Amino acid sequence: MVVFNKKNILMEESLIRLNKSKKGRIMVNPVLLSSYLCGSIESFFDMYILNYYNNALELAENSLQNNENKDDIEGSLSKLHISDLIENPDKRLNSLEYLRLGLFVAELIYYRLKSEFSVDSFAIIVSFTIKGKYKDCIVSFHKIRDMHYYNEQSYFDNFQNEAVGLILTKVS
Repeated sequence: MVVFNKKNILMEESLIRLNKSKKGRIMVNPVLLSSYLCGSIESFFDMYILNYYNNALELAENSLQNNENKDDIEGSLSKLHISDLIENPDKRLNSLEYLRLGLFVAELIYYRLKSEFSVDSFAIIVSFTIKGKYKDCIVSFHKIRDMHYYNEQSYFDNFQNEAVGLILTKVS
């Protein structure tokens, strides 16, 4: 079982690996990364909510009352913008650096979900901005309830001007 916590060697190695990338050019906010990777994941009405937002469960409950899609609720409450991790925004990063960091964070989330919740299947979504001035990569996850959800055009309409990758922890 892969265990993530703030004093864990895996977490320390992750931070070292990220901070040493590109000769120290990219400095990552360790507090935000720790809260994202090590925050408690709460089971809530058949949803898994990453409780790193202060009021994540309250937001999820309000969204359920408004009949929002559970996948969308989970995805929005488990979202991390890689640009928020970067502590030196004054330095211009190559846009592929955002993608590289996003894939690395997605890989860590993959191992955590697979380890802690091996019974359920999850989709980890990595979206990368390919057009426009704003450069970013976004990592989010949600439990897979219906594979047909990904066959609907409306799902991909949410990703205008973005390249999207799905990582599945297990497919039943």
